[in-house]
Amino acid sequence: MTQLTQVSQVPMTVSRVAVWISIGVAFWFVAAMMVRLMGTAVFNTQGVSMVLLFALSFPFGFGALRLIGWMVGLRGAAMLPAVVVMTMTATLLDGVAFTWTGLYGLPLESRVYGAAWILWGVGCILLFALLDSRVKNSPDRA
Repeated sequence: MTQLTQVSQVPMTVSRVAVWISIGVAFWFVAAMMVRLMGTAVFNTQGVSMVLLFALSFPFGFGALRLIGWMVGLRGAAMLPAVVVMTMTATLLDGVAFTWTGLYGLPLESRVYGAAWILWGVGCILLFALLDSRVKNSPDRA
């Protein structure tokens, strides 16, 4: 297989990166549909629903990282390049969807809050991936 580059002990083959991109697309789409479905009822500055959603992003981000690790068969430091590719994909798609499509179907203010929540979720997953990569005795699996 064609090697793109090797960041960790796990080679970044074209097929492996394609899988990571696909998972990033899937996770982003689920988050985007959550924004659309929760809509103005959650993505507003009235009440605590948006604050709770942001707070819940930490345990859900940790769970998502574990699910992603299981899906791609990686953990520890080997997981970081995969998570970077997935979250990069999600962030780029969110920028396009927010700017040029009506995917969210929400007023601008709620769209901004929804996009901010997706970025927050991306940050949570990246944080947990970074912390997980730094944990001693977390052997990498290919």
